Amino acid sequence: YEELAAAYAAELTEHEELVASTRGVEARERLGKKHPVRSYWRKFSSVARKDGRALLWLLDNAEAYAREPKRIAKEKERLYEKLFEDHLEADWFDDVLRHLKDDVEFFGEEGLEERYTLVAESSTSAETRAHALYRLGWLYRDSSDRERKSQADAVLERCAREFPGTRYGTSALANIIEASDLEPGKPAPDFYAETIEGHAFKLSDYAGKVVLLDFYGFW
Repeated sequence: YEELAAAYAAELTEHEELVASTRGVEARERLGKKHPVRSYWRKFSSVARKDGRALLWLLDNAEAYAREPKRIAKEKERLYEKLFEDHLEADWFDDVLRHLKDDVEFFGEEGLEERYTLVAESSTSAETRAHALYRLGWLYRDSSDRERKSQADAVLERCAREFPGTRYGTSALANIIEASDLEPGKPAPDFYAETIEGHAFKLSDYAGKVVLLDFYGFW
């Protein structure tokens, strides 16, 4: 899988450079039809029989391959079904949930709700279950459906309560904090973050120590 992914990345870079240096709309359209995703689709499909990560590649490139909305939706439905059936316990399944949140246009809120709920109830990984509940809570928060919207905080509270210390459990807690929870003298709400070097930590890891929070940004 790694070798195939590297080969595709190199060929894609060459293709994109060629398109960028080509003048004329028609000429670029002709090159677009020669996108390397077409020649690699079968290769990744074959590798997917042994390595489920190849299904993620297919999922990531389904729009470039299928192109038409109905075909894209059909292809993604097939890929998600395979991923949920055979790879729910994979340590990379979090990537499937990240993909899923961007596909609400294809499956609608009901489709995402069904899949998030399945993962939250079926996975044996605390991190994965917390992730599914967190995504479900935000799906409800962003919903225009009043009933779903009214359930958002309860789902996030469940995520924070049942999975304390996980990445998404602490993130869920941060999203349901009330102003009264931040009054001087009260314990600071726990949260998850990473150091500049990429080491994961929780605020509670520094209990009893002085902690300086520096908020900044780039514009």
